[in-house]
Amino acid sequence: MLPGYGVIRLLRQASGGCMPGIAWQAAHPTKDVDSGSIMSGPEQGINEYFESVYRTQSPDGSVVEAAPWDVGAPQPMVIELERGGAIQGEVLDAGCGTGENALYLAARGYAVTGVDAAPSALAHARAKAAQRGLTVEFEVADARELTGYDGRFDTVVDSGLLHTFSDPDSARYVAALRRVCRPGGLVHVLAISDAAEYLPGPRRLSEQQMRAAFTGGWVIELLRPTTMHGPLPAWLLTARRT
Repeated sequence: MLPGYGVIRLLRQASGGCMPGIAWQAAHPTKDVDSGSIMSGPEQGINEYFESVYRTQSPDGSVVEAAPWDVGAPQPMVIELERGGAIQGEVLDAGCGTGENALYLAARGYAVTGVDAAPSALAHARAKAAQRGLTVEFEVADARELTGYDGRFDTVVDSGLLHTFSDPDSARYVAALRRVCRPGGLVHVLAISDAAEYLPGPRRLSEQQMRAAFTGGWVIELLRPTTMHGPLPAWLLTARRT
């Protein structure tokens, strides 16, 4: 069993099964994720950790030991956004994991690309797509770069990625999002809020931090408290690329 995995499983229900940063913090209790990014710095090995967890699931879709943040269903907020007409055109799922949000949108007729830094997560996502007869372009990518996607997307969905970044990495990430969005494109961000004081890591973002992340080149159309699956206190931000 991976280090700290018993604690991780106990945290799964409390976190709504959607918080890789919480799981990583449980396995690495000496690391201070609140002080900065859990995605930067080779000494932290976050991508390697994600890989080790995803490898406990078999690529054919049967679960040996499910990743603690993988609830096997789309986020309720993603469903709400789609039903409300807030998803349009070609879609990017940034930090897609095993692909449930991307697959939900593909099943409703959207052209979807899902990117993640963990190849094993994408292997599971591709297997799910094949089993469900769905077409999604799943690719390994660093969300802080998003190389090769310039001007491609009308909508971006970020369910639990922004809060894994430090302020400098957030700036890189949001700049990459602006580059890959077409003019007028929408970005929907679901991020853990500072109301979730009862859980360890990752960063819990304030309203001010959410607004500061989307300044030049964006118009914030919506920022409100909501919950992730669990429920876990979160922010929903919708920003339009100018």
